[in-house]
Amino acid sequence: MLAGIDVAKVLADSLKAARVPQPATLLKREPRERATGDLAGGTRSRVTEIPCSGIRDESAKAGRRTATVVLLGATILLDGARVVPVPGDAVTIRGETFEIAEVEDDPTSAAYVCTCGTVGPGVR
Repeated sequence: MLAGIDVAKVLADSLKAARVPQPATLLKREPRERATGDLAGGTRSRVTEIPCSGIRDESAKAGRRTATVVLLGATILLDGARVVPVPGDAVTIRGETFEIAEVEDDPTSAAYVCTCGTVGPGVR
């Protein structure tokens, strides 16, 4: 909120009205936990899929694809609460999954600019 205005919601609603954002899914990774009571039994990851909206831009350098994904803060909701993406999470957008390496902090929670990477042959 900024001066009583939910900037995140205003931005998300305006972009949706202009048909700009694309459907996306934030893959929120939680700390690993023991799979069994056996200490030698290993651990397993816990991943929560959170539907949201975003915008993807992509570039390539020497066989490495990188993507910048802007996730709209007002659309990342889990049980009614807003969720913040962090490095280590992943995002699926336009049929591809990218690992989030960096997230630019947004004090208004309106848009999270995520620098993502994936190994590949370059821009397709």
